[in-house]
Amino acid sequence: MENPDKNHVKNSYSEIINTDKVGSTQANLHITGLTWFEEEMTFETIREAEEWVYSDAYNKIGHEYDGYKTTDPKLAYALLYHLVRAKTLRIDSREVLADEQIVDNKTVFMVWIPKS
Repeated sequence: MENPDKNHVKNSYSEIINTDKVGSTQANLHITGLTWFEEEMTFETIREAEEWVYSDAYNKIGHEYDGYKTTDPKLAYALLYHLVRAKTLRIDSREVLADEQIVDNKTVFMVWIPKS
């Protein structure tokens, strides 16, 4: 019989998310000079958001636009998922970044490919 703890480690996935706030000058270095697409659509379900993002924004990020801004967290999540998935499957090797900012009392979610 195999050790259950050993199987847990074998089949687990971990991700590190840095939530430390850096000085505003240093934090803005990643997002200045980028071309942003600002999405105005919102959706009720993650499935609708995923279909919308995958049919349009996914193909334009890193080509026509450097980044994507939206107030709908489902859209940002769906785009981030597909971009990270492409990198994980080695379809794409570009770095993918995401963040959020408060603008006019609204949370704006940002997903972008940094310029090399």
